[in-house]
Amino acid sequence: MIVAKSPSRYVVRVKASDAAEFPVSSDGRVTIDVPRLPRACSVYLFDRIKISGGVKPLTAKSVQLLDSGNIVARLSLAEIAKLPSDPSGYHILKMKN
Repeated sequence: MIVAKSPSRYVVRVKASDAAEFPVSSDGRVTIDVPRLPRACSVYLFDRIKISGGVKPLTAKSVQLLDSGNIVARLSLAEIAKLPSDPSGYHILKMKN
């Protein structure tokens, strides 16, 4: 749930193989579908030396909040889960207007 003076001006984008966008209703509520995200994997040289680490799907900033096409917030699924929620179970994100 987006708490703002005009929540319907926002759009939520989920970055995945195809970026899906979800408009926010006038009461600030939006329900998003999160596609299956790739698992994190690391690359090792000779099975001993870590070359690169994979991005963990829960901590990757894969959810974006847009206002007039501009990104105003980037959130991970873990950050969204930590937001306070209302009695209906919607996580609440307060925006400064």
